[in-house]
Amino acid sequence: MPAMGKCTICGADNPYRKLNCDSCGAQLPWATAILSKTSPFPNTPSPTQAVPMQWVPTVQGLAPHVGIVAAWSALAFMFWLLVLIAEILALFTPVILLGSAIWVIFDASRLGARHGQLRGFFDLSPWQWGFCCFMFSPVFFPAYCLSRPLYQKIATNPQLAASSLGIARPKVNAVWLVVGLIALEAVGTMVVLTVTGAGMHDEQVAQQQQIRESQDKRANLEENLKASINSDLQKRGETRTCTRVVLIKETDRYYKGVTEYSDNTRANVSVELDEDGRAMYETGPLGQ
Repeated sequence: MPAMGKCTICGADNPYRKLNCDSCGAQLPWATAILSKTSPFPNTPSPTQAVPMQWVPTVQGLAPHVGIVAAWSALAFMFWLLVLIAEILALFTPVILLGSAIWVIFDASRLGARHGQLRGFFDLSPWQWGFCCFMFSPVFFPAYCLSRPLYQKIATNPQLAASSLGIARPKVNAVWLVVGLIALEAVGTMVVLTVTGAGMHDEQVAQQQQIRESQDKRANLEENLKASINSDLQKRGETRTCTRVVLIKETDRYYKGVTEYSDNTRANVSVELDEDGRAMYETGPLGQ
């Protein structure tokens, strides 16, 4: 029910949105405030003012958001589960390969498989099957699973071993092919390591040669600078001499360092090389 107010003339109740009384027709006390677009009651909004809307969470309004959160949570859990399975498989891959190879050996022995029963590329003995399944499981393990029905038929009827089971016998056995592939991979790895090692060795030799040349250049510069400083000291009539110069390379043409003198004093020195390689130096108090 809307808020009500009383008419000052007849005392009838009227909604605050009315300007005139419904009973006597007189102007209501709040009509002036309404016409001036202001509300005489602090808790009663004016009809011309917009009432702010507030969103009230309901079950129907939250349902789509709950579905999105649940979907993202399910995707995150599936991704985490796949990562966990991949890590477990990567950790136990050698165990799985070894276990499958051992099973193939025992299963083929139980079926009586031996070399010469099949006329095909996969005419192998139990131990050969196990070795090939361990080294190249993605190829030979499915091949053995497909060959098991043939071994089962041969076990029930040995005369089938001499019949036309399989394809024509190839000139190379699968075991020798596996051994050849392993040898080829080993040779390729050795070649790659040899070439890479030779390249790294040459690079290290070049770096060491560059370091030695830089050290020799700095040592020659220190000796020449010491001679120049002593010559300048002699020209100025000083009795002290420069006993040691230590330089640190800043750039290819700029060096900084310290000079030591015979009177146990030190000074900073900066050296700049011109385009012809001649050194221009400047000394200053230590600490600048």
